[in-house]
Amino acid sequence: MPLYKAMGNNIQSAVFCALAAVADAILILLLYVGFAFIYKNPFWIEGLQWKRVLLIMIIGGTGAILAEIRHLSAGNWAYTESMPVLPFVAVGIVPVLQFMIFPVVIFLCKSLSFKCC
Repeated sequence: MPLYKAMGNNIQSAVFCALAAVADAILILLLYVGFAFIYKNPFWIEGLQWKRVLLIMIIGGTGAILAEIRHLSAGNWAYTESMPVLPFVAVGIVPVLQFMIFPVVIFLCKSLSFKCC
């Protein structure tokens, strides 16, 4: 929250962040379902290979860049001076890295749980 303007310790900020977390979860689920259709296998994350990890990171990062551009231009949020931004696209590095890393971590955890069952 300190990287975004107009975010504070109030109910509106908490609700906004909760909704953003739900939206992120839905997008990660869509990523999973999309890859399940591509690979024609709902268990595609079993034995996750580095090529698939790289593809997840590229698609997640690209999606995050496009979403940030849209939300910034619509005025849905703005960054503080503390937010490091990517050159050329002027979007925050933190949300892009988040969507490059979190899906991979979630899918790896799920992949490991398949092996434990």
